[in-house]
Amino acid sequence: MLTFDRIVSLRNKAGRLLGRGRGAPRPPQPIRERVVLFHFPKTGGTSLHRFLLPHFPRETICPERLRNLDRFDAEQLAGYRYVSAHMDYERFQLIPGPHCAITVLREPKARVLSLYYFWRAHSWRVIEERKLKGPRLAKDLGLLEFLRHRTEGLPSDTDNYYARSLIGRHWVGRAARCG
Repeated sequence: MLTFDRIVSLRNKAGRLLGRGRGAPRPPQPIRERVVLFHFPKTGGTSLHRFLLPHFPRETICPERLRNLDRFDAEQLAGYRYVSAHMDYERFQLIPGPHCAITVLREPKARVLSLYYFWRAHSWRVIEERKLKGPRLAKDLGLLEFLRHRTEGLPSDTDNYYARSLIGRHWVGRAARCG
């Protein structure tokens, strides 16, 4: 079973492989379990993804890394031993088990600040070519204006992102009044 202790052990071995230990580098230890990295943007998931990559044969790694897992059917997804992508819970459920699921959470305010500055770093050329709404707003607005701005798509990236992702993509708005 892939446990937190096993991940730490693999990380420590990676340090030795990168020359921080004694002896010649050894090839990465293969991970036998099927692993799904349920990756939220701006939480360090890309670093974890890059760390896990060498532990799987290339042909067993799902090529999709963004939010398009629904272009694969269940049989195709079952054929991969490592799936790592930005996804919400509904897309996660498309991946047939058994598998070990990993996700990384980050303090929500730090995640939103990181997202804002990441989007601000996008070039205008990329923003125009890909018609990116979030990066356009981040470049056009100051931080407080950006956080207060309500436009299609943006609140789902900045307001209660973890709740929206874990509950599913059809959840919108604020909690209903009780009583």
